[in-house]
Amino acid sequence: MNTQLLEARSSLDHSVPNSVATHPSSARLSVSRVGAADRLALRLGMALVIWGRRNVDRVDARARAAAHARNERSRIGREQAAQRELLLSAPRR
Repeated sequence: MNTQLLEARSSLDHSVPNSVATHPSSARLSVSRVGAADRLALRLGMALVIWGRRNVDRVDARARAAAHARNERSRIGREQAAQRELLLSAPRR
């Protein structure tokens, strides 16, 4: 049986594509981490958005409560009117 072992090529034989950008303006760019001021600004912005939405929800709740009160008064008025008509239309004994 004829067996041949393949030798591993050295890394010099492989042509590795250059992963670094070659554009001249890329030399000025650097990877930066998000600083504490940026995190603070993000949290402040989110808090303002949440606070603003809270007011919208409160206005909606007030409008629903006012509509419920109007509907309840209207229902009571209809019931009283029906009772009044029933009492006035009934024959006297």
